[in-house]
Amino acid sequence: MKKIRVLLLTAVMAVTMSIPYAASAAPYTGYNSYYSRYRTGVSTVSGTAAAGTSTQSRVNHPVNMANYSLSALSPYYYVNGKAKQKDKESLVIRITGGNAGSMDLVPGIAKYVANAANQYPLSFTLDTGNSAMAAPYDSIFTSQAPALRILGQAGYDYAAIGATELSEGGKGLTGMLNTAAKSGDVVPYLTASNVSGGKSLKNALTAHGAGDGYVLLTKYGVKVAVFNLISPAAAGKVEGISVSDPVSTAKRIVKKIRKENGDAALIVCVTDHGNSDSLDMEKQIASAVSGIDVIAAGGSVSSSAPEKQGSTRIVQVSRDSGQIGTLTFGVKADGSKWKTKYRSFRVNRISSGSGKDAAAASKVSSFRSKAKQAFRSEYGFNYTDVLTTAAKAPGTAKELGTSKTDTGLSDLITDSYLRFAAKHGVRADVALLSSDAVKGDLPVGKIGMSEVSTMLSGEKSYDGVAGNPLVSFYVEGSSLKSLAELASSMAKAGDGQGLYFGGVSYTYNPHRLTGNRVYDMKLSDKADVKGSQRYLVVTDRDTLSAVQKLSEKSSSALSVVLRDRNGRRVDRVNNLRRSGTTLRAWAAVSSQLESYGSKGLPASYTKADGRVNYDNSILPSHLMKGANRMTGVILAVIVIAVCVLILLIILLVKIFGGGSGRGGGRGRKGRKVRYPGRTKEHNLFR
Repeated sequence: MKKIRVLLLTAVMAVTMSIPYAASAAPYTGYNSYYSRYRTGVSTVSGTAAAGTSTQSRVNHPVNMANYSLSALSPYYYVNGKAKQKDKESLVIRITGGNAGSMDLVPGIAKYVANAANQYPLSFTLDTGNSAMAAPYDSIFTSQAPALRILGQAGYDYAAIGATELSEGGKGLTGMLNTAAKSGDVVPYLTASNVSGGKSLKNALTAHGAGDGYVLLTKYGVKVAVFNLISPAAAGKVEGISVSDPVSTAKRIVKKIRKENGDAALIVCVTDHGNSDSLDMEKQIASAVSGIDVIAAGGSVSSSAPEKQGSTRIVQVSRDSGQIGTLTFGVKADGSKWKTKYRSFRVNRISSGSGKDAAAASKVSSFRSKAKQAFRSEYGFNYTDVLTTAAKAPGTAKELGTSKTDTGLSDLITDSYLRFAAKHGVRADVALLSSDAVKGDLPVGKIGMSEVSTMLSGEKSYDGVAGNPLVSFYVEGSSLKSLAELASSMAKAGDGQGLYFGGVSYTYNPHRLTGNRVYDMKLSDKADVKGSQRYLVVTDRDTLSAVQKLSEKSSSALSVVLRDRNGRRVDRVNNLRRSGTTLRAWAAVSSQLESYGSKGLPASYTKADGRVNYDNSILPSHLMKGANRMTGVILAVIVIAVCVLILLIILLVKIFGGGSGRGGGRGRKGRKVRYPGRTKEHNLFR
């Protein structure tokens, strides 16, 4: 009997001890099944349960696996029934640079991450932000929160709040976060470390566990602290949102992490500096703040190898490209802490032909259907509609930042604004377009709704529906001329920014005095623009923001004052709405292109039509034509100064000069001055 009890006890112990091994040795079917085994429905973050601190999240996240033992984890994983060795001595950070324009590639990223996680159990997948507001998903940004829910399904551990998420404003961002929380779907941990807003936004961020400014991701006892920073320039001016200084925020948060979670294996800072390859902000942070192991830059045009500054490694991964960067560190226990040593960085590209995670692909498909329905119900367009064709492209977005004159593309867009507004009862005199508002090009051949939306939505919305709204305001003729002067200054600088007009034409000469470069400014009916008369302007909200920034930076002589129809100065401009629908930039251009139908895009829009003329002459007749009063005053002052200088020179010559001659001259008192005669020269060698 004693032997039987011993045998039973041995059997029970064997089964109990084999459970962790059996669970970890089971065939790995992907991150989603992985999370479903360990999900609790509610997790604690930013301080986290592992660290024993306080902020309680009410959102379904991939659970922090703080209490699972790495040593107890099976050393093997299986591929097609064959056992392979797991790498328990590597800590892997996978980074994507924003998926706003490549959401259809996320299921492929999910498949790649799931397979790689089999080999590297200590792996974390992060997105740098700017994964929201991509067409067509931007039409359901607030109502469905598609980006967070897709990334959660794809197995992301973390997703930063970037510029495209902020573009909806405080109210829209709050709504999106609340929608994600209520959905019940697993969503990544997130932060908005240097972003603040009203009480509702603060509560929404706290509900996602982002109240302390950082999150602590923990697997098998290994902790990685993550926070994010967005540059004020990338965020722009958005209602209900304020962005604090990145460097001072980084100092505060790193100090907080060290105090609360000093045993974190890595501190990772995720950044959004805007759509460029510049790493100036990241280098400034690395130089000013010690203790950050990795700075992962998003919003970049291209990916790059790590740059080391002090003890910080700075990497960047291209946005909207299907690229995923992988940082690998060696990791080993050192008492109660973990030591890490950098090993490598590589970039993998996921293509549309790559294998896909079925659950993530289903989620993408579901949201795409909902987004298309939102397009149809709001504007009558299908996202897949073909509007017209083009035998030749009307120009590129890049040209808008360098051209000295108007372009076919700028003419097409500004004319579309005027006609679409008129179609809805707004008879505007002038249309404005900033190069900042155009994010892409129109193709040769078929031009579809999707191309137009991508070109002008720019992953931005201001009220939960795709694209920039159209706005209107009045300006006096003097302000209109100031806008043209600012546009001419931008063209002269050639720094990638431009401002373009519809409904008005003018000539400018870069050699003329600042503030007087523009002349012959006329409306489309050839009437002169008059300084005190008010003109109705229609534009998009991105262009309005660019105009306001330009006006703030310029001198008072070139200030632009926005007014209402009664001439009163206004600081806030409302969206154009008709029959409960907001008029939008992409809808204006789509309506214009649709009107051409099978005839195709007119050839007149493949080149500039001459509404902005560049005069490079230095002839006086060109430099003085149409000169304003200030120029006249300045020239008069110059002429007077020159005359005074000439008279002064003549006077000085009279006083000190006198007669001249080799033999002599008159001195100061009229006495004759004699000079030595010329000495006769002798040739010494004769």
